[in-house]
Amino acid sequence: MCLTINNENAIPWKRIQLKRSKLKSSVKTSSMLAGFAIVAMVEVSFQNEPDNPVPPYLLMIFGINSITLVSVHMLALMISICILPSLDEICEANSFGKINPNSSPAEELSIFIEIAWILSNVVGLLLFLIECVICCWLKFWENGSPRGEPGKHVAFAATILFLPILVTFVFFANHFYRSLVKYNLQRSTFQLKEVENLALGLRTVFPIETSNLKPDFGPSRIMSI
Repeated sequence: MCLTINNENAIPWKRIQLKRSKLKSSVKTSSMLAGFAIVAMVEVSFQNEPDNPVPPYLLMIFGINSITLVSVHMLALMISICILPSLDEICEANSFGKINPNSSPAEELSIFIEIAWILSNVVGLLLFLIECVICCWLKFWENGSPRGEPGKHVAFAATILFLPILVTFVFFANHFYRSLVKYNLQRSTFQLKEVENLALGLRTVFPIETSNLKPDFGPSRIMSI
């Protein structure tokens, strides 16, 4: 943990801790869901009924979604495990003394941290939900007679149940993003007002007559420059 925090560095350290938490969340989520996706891809089995075979387009959708799901989580995991040690190291060093938070690569790599978090916790979760629905269709397509009708009804019911969950997922993601943007805008506006008030206070305490100041571009001044 970042223990030694000065008041002037409170906001930079808070940002570092937030980015560190995002990377840790991405590591846990991506490693877990990628493992589940690989297990589902390996364990899915078919009865190979000649009268009711699994449609090729369903197998294609399953393969594309599976490889996209694993790739997205692996990309988020790679970004996280590459950046997270640097943030852990600077937080550990800060617990032993005063460390400048600007020495951390968090700000320079901020865009990659956000990409990893979005891929892992938004895109990856959405693909995982779709993967569950596809697995239901593959698993129950050939179950029951005639021609797997009971199994298809089960898969159709699972799809109907998935739709309101999908709508809720998209609504929450959109609402969260809008709320976050609004909060950042309000915070930036508040910080800008604080800077303006500070500048106004400095002008009041140290008045400067800028109108009486004239630049000196004489020969001696030019030579000294």
